[in-house]
Amino acid sequence: MIRTLIIALFAVVAIGIACWAVSSQATVPLSVYTPDPESQPQAILGNISAYCPGPCCCQQFSDMITASGHRIRYGDRIVAAPSNTPFGTIVEIEGYGQFTVEDRGGAITDNKLDVLFYEKSQNPNMTDIEWSHQQALIFGRKYLQVKIDIL
Repeated sequence: MIRTLIIALFAVVAIGIACWAVSSQATVPLSVYTPDPESQPQAILGNISAYCPGPCCCQQFSDMITASGHRIRYGDRIVAAPSNTPFGTIVEIEGYGQFTVEDRGGAITDNKLDVLFYEKSQNPNMTDIEWSHQQALIFGRKYLQVKIDIL
């Protein structure tokens, strides 16, 4: 009887140690992970929307300065990305080329990205902001392959 109890106790301790070892390895924080510099960025399916720098899209943040402090200029290739993607990260969006992460957005989480449109108006009856807003609406929402190259 005592021998059975001792064997059972050792089994419980061994299982406990094994579970602790596995769980402690599974909870290593991502900040400890160091990517291989030789590896290529992996493509993910991104939920891509568009915005303009005007008050219609940016409300109180329509001062032409991104969350990173970058002053917006015509033709900038800027994307708003989730807060876990560092500013300066290069993002390649299928069919649209490369953009730099310089902005954030309240609804920008997980695989969502928001592409900035700011162009000179091609319509004499529209301001540059109105034109850019119209271009963002035309872009709409797309699901595209995205490669993120975190610097």
